[in-house]
Amino acid sequence: MRKLAIFFAVLMLINFPVGAQSSLTLEVNPNYLEGLPGEVLHLNVTVRNAGSEPAENVTVYIAGPVRGILFTQAFIRLLPPGNATNVTLTIYINDAQAGVYELKVVARFGSQLVEVPFRLRVKSVIGYSLSIEGAERYLYGKDVGLLLTLSSKANSILIGTVEFKLYMNGSLLKGERFIVYLSPGETWRRSVKIERPEPGNYTAVLSADFYGVRKEVSLNFTVYRRDLRYSVSFENGAIVVRVTEGNRPVSGIPVTIGNTTMLTDESGMVEYPVSEPGTYRVVLNLDEKIVETVVDVKRPILMLRQEGSELVVRVLDPTGSPIAEVPVVAVGPEGKAYGTTDANGTVRFDGEDIGYGLITVIVESSRYLSARESITLEAPTSTPLTMSPTYTETSISQATTPPITPSPNYTPSLAYTKGSHLPLILFIFLALFATSSYVAFFRPLVVEDRLGRYYFVKIRAPKLRALHGFRYEKAAKAIEAWATKGDVKIEDGKVVWEIDELEPGEEATLQIFLA
Repeated sequence: MRKLAIFFAVLMLINFPVGAQSSLTLEVNPNYLEGLPGEVLHLNVTVRNAGSEPAENVTVYIAGPVRGILFTQAFIRLLPPGNATNVTLTIYINDAQAGVYELKVVARFGSQLVEVPFRLRVKSVIGYSLSIEGAERYLYGKDVGLLLTLSSKANSILIGTVEFKLYMNGSLLKGERFIVYLSPGETWRRSVKIERPEPGNYTAVLSADFYGVRKEVSLNFTVYRRDLRYSVSFENGAIVVRVTEGNRPVSGIPVTIGNTTMLTDESGMVEYPVSEPGTYRVVLNLDEKIVETVVDVKRPILMLRQEGSELVVRVLDPTGSPIAEVPVVAVGPEGKAYGTTDANGTVRFDGEDIGYGLITVIVESSRYLSARESITLEAPTSTPLTMSPTYTETSISQATTPPITPSPNYTPSLAYTKGSHLPLILFIFLALFATSSYVAFFRPLVVEDRLGRYYFVKIRAPKLRALHGFRYEKAAKAIEAWATKGDVKIEDGKVVWEIDELEPGEEATLQIFLA
């Protein structure tokens, strides 16, 4: 025990050396900064070594990362005891939100940290942008769509008013007002639909006011109607409608024929096949301009007859007028023959070319529906004919007649002898003249004729007076009947033709196609 006490006494008498330390202090100038987004700030920092040993590898930086703000840092390689040095830290304010931020400047070396607080205030920025999206030209009859956009470029909340106005030719058409609340970086959008505006010049105006900062944008556009042209015709078995603007075909035009509505294609056309004759109503919507027209689709009438060894074909339209320059095909036992009608609508075929027997005649024209009729062509029978010349001799004698010298007392007379027929002849002539004059000038003339399955009735009004309330009835099994004037009905096995009025000398024709 005595030895242990002596050991502790010796330890207490020994002086152990104490290690020297480095001690840093920081001064920030200024300790309060403020700026706007987009600005660059500088912070001065003084680092002092109050210790007895040098400080090595000292890093100076700002702690407290903030969204939208960037900071730089400084590096001190060696700071001797009792010395001080100045460093500058740079602050970049980008899109940081407005407000006051509590930050710290930190000096770090080894395991030691020294901190000094400072404050940074980011000022408010009232920024935003406006836009109106739309076209410069709109076609009449279509809806107009606009897109209104407001984008916040502020670093704080925006609360304000947005107003939309639409003008036509300088006059206000409509207006809308909105209360808008936007966070930083947020976008407000609103679609505006203008239903089928009238043609004219329009101006759309979008304005906004946030905290007294007012902005306005506008968009000018035109609603127009195209100068559309159209044609309607019957071609090759179809009703053809063409729509153009200048020389350009126009697609998407609604065309209604009967109960069917179609749109013109890329070539500006609509084709509507038809197989029956009649009057077809065609309606076009030309940029909301409705036009209506009619197309008469006709089937030719074929009149066939045989003249000797020839087949004679006459082609008429439904009014009875001849159709010229129409191709006609005759098909018989020996083959086909082709021809074209002349100015009278007539074409002839030789039976030796097409053969005798059943002949089918076909007419196909781009202007009419196809038509066909059949006839049996009989082979002609030849009878030998012997002609014996007969000669008659006539003797002509010339006699001399003495001249007649009238008596001085001779007076010519028109008196007739007894038994003369002159009064009777005069009476008959006057009677016939009176009858024909009455028929021509005071009574209507009706002529009826039949050719194959076609029955024709022609009425002519008197020359000196109009014909009123004409009615004609014909018992017949008719498939179809039509007239150039008046109303025609097929009912109860008969054809009834009624005309309200015919002018003096006017003619009308009824055509019946028999079963």
